[in-house]
Amino acid sequence: MSEARTVAEIEAEIQRTRLALQSTVDEITHRVDPREQVAEMKERAKNYTSVVKEQVLDTVERAKGGSAKDIGILAGVAIVAVLGIAALVKR
Repeated sequence: MSEARTVAEIEAEIQRTRLALQSTVDEITHRVDPREQVAEMKERAKNYTSVVKEQVLDTVERAKGGSAKDIGILAGVAIVAVLGIAALVKR
């Protein structure tokens, strides 16, 4: 059989429960806040841009070193860019 709890123990448990509930509400509020979502998307985009930039620089360096594959990649990107610009100018 369990012992009877004191008023102080019950109040302490209620306080712990309130704090846990408030933490949960704060987390949910943070997750659904549009400003927070935009900030997180900006951060992900920034990180992705850094990764892509690094990959492009690596490809350029390998192309400078004579890598036919990387020269072909850069040529393909250049062709797509020119065609894209031409399509925009044509409008």
